[in-house]
Amino acid sequence: MAELPTGTVTLLFTDIEGSTRLWEAHAAAMRAALARHDALLKHCIDDHEGHVFKTGGDAFCAAFHTASDALAAALDAQRALHREPWPEAAKLRVRMALHSGAVELRDGDYFGAPLNRVARLLAAGHGGQTLLSEVTHDLCRDQLPPLASVKALGSHGLKDLGRPEDVFQICHPDLPQSFPPLKSQVAPADKETPSIAVLPFVNMSRDEENEYFADGLSEELLNVLAKIRGLRVASRTSAFSFKGKGVDIPTVAQKLNVATVLEGSVRKSGKRVRITAQLIQVASDSHLWSETYDRELDDIFAVQD
Repeated sequence: MAELPTGTVTLLFTDIEGSTRLWEAHAAAMRAALARHDALLKHCIDDHEGHVFKTGGDAFCAAFHTASDALAAALDAQRALHREPWPEAAKLRVRMALHSGAVELRDGDYFGAPLNRVARLLAAGHGGQTLLSEVTHDLCRDQLPPLASVKALGSHGLKDLGRPEDVFQICHPDLPQSFPPLKSQVAPADKETPSIAVLPFVNMSRDEENEYFADGLSEELLNVLAKIRGLRVASRTSAFSFKGKGVDIPTVAQKLNVATVLEGSVRKSGKRVRITAQLIQVASDSHLWSETYDRELDDIFAVQD
């Protein structure tokens, strides 16, 4: 038997959307469909060195040594399930969620806070949809399977969990990509708590190296703002997921659940750089503040400071 993942693992939870209704209406068809569902999931999990540590009804709980293996297994499973010619009476749509964290292994079962978080993340999704927590996204975003991509769904409150989660959806051309809003506790930004997202500054120069400077400037601003007590700042991962997408400010703010957005641009000419920054109030779609800075580019870090 393969060694079970220990320490920091990536968890994959799955279940069938509307299974109770399907069982009540079409028990015979569901019996056959569930057997095929189980076989497909087990094959995909085993194929990526995962370990199924618990099942219940139509739910699977699996653990993986790496986030990239877990994501590949989930994607393969969704594609296999989507290709399957299910009977009309039992068209299965499976929702999946992945989260990574430190767990305790006892007697072949896992315990710890990450299991609660992945279970709540699963409950927020829809059949056919695969959700990633921010930590899992960060662990595997540079090792996505061929043709796979991720879509940022914003920050969401999960039932009974104090910390909101930046949620991402795995996308693939073979799979549906449009789903209803997550079934989570998303709420408008608290008017009593100022909130902001720092978008990646746009490189207006042809110099490719200037792109790194623009990104570094955005990160530096985000880090400075994050130190201000009482100000809620959207994570870098979520904010940078909109880079180059041409998404309008109101949509970005809604996805990130913030009241203000800081955006800007960087233009370089020789050894001089011009930085333009604008703070936008989303509710009124108006500029609260705008400023342009012209600096010599002798010391790139001094300019950022």
